[in-house]
Amino acid sequence: MAGASTNEFGPYVTDCSLWVEFRIELIDQEGWCPLASLDLPVRIVRQHVRDETCIVHVDVGDDPDTASVVQISVECDRRCACNVMIDEGYVPHLKAVGEDGVVIGTYLSDRSAIGDLVRDLEAISRQVSLRRLTRHGSESDVDPITIDLSTLTEKQQEAATLAVAKGYYEQPRGTTVDQLADELDISKSAVSQRLSAVESKLATAAFDDCASS
Repeated sequence: MAGASTNEFGPYVTDCSLWVEFRIELIDQEGWCPLASLDLPVRIVRQHVRDETCIVHVDVGDDPDTASVVQISVECDRRCACNVMIDEGYVPHLKAVGEDGVVIGTYLSDRSAIGDLVRDLEAISRQVSLRRLTRHGSESDVDPITIDLSTLTEKQQEAATLAVAKGYYEQPRGTTVDQLADELDISKSAVSQRLSAVESKLATAAFDDCASS
């Protein structure tokens, strides 16, 4: 229903128009996910977690034009990023599984929830990198606004993820450059340089998208 308010659907509905996508490097790679026993990487078609069982449809075909889907049902490992999201009340969307971790996303109500979710995911991971943010419009004719962070360097992604998680881009700011520098264990000028590079790349990408559309 285009433009419908969440109140029209009752008190149990929350507007979740912000898509967030993370790349997560796991602390203990051995046995962390049964999908890792497949020939990686694999493409996830659909996923569902019921009780303690993870049910996944996986495309194991070599030809991208011809799907070869199998269903895998396994007991969940509590180190799993999917369970972390479920425990916090989010619906996980597993996008890809690799030898050292996963790409996973979910829908949130607003950016203020990103910080807590990043901290929860950090408890099971070596590193959490924010890869993509997409804000979907409330009207059907509004194009989604996407910020793609996957083109950034690893250090830039680290700084950008921490800055977003700590509320650096909120008004008023939830943290300062000095505090970010302390957490990253680098100088204030290094943080400023990384964030400036991040903002420059994202601004350039945004203008490129506008020019090509």
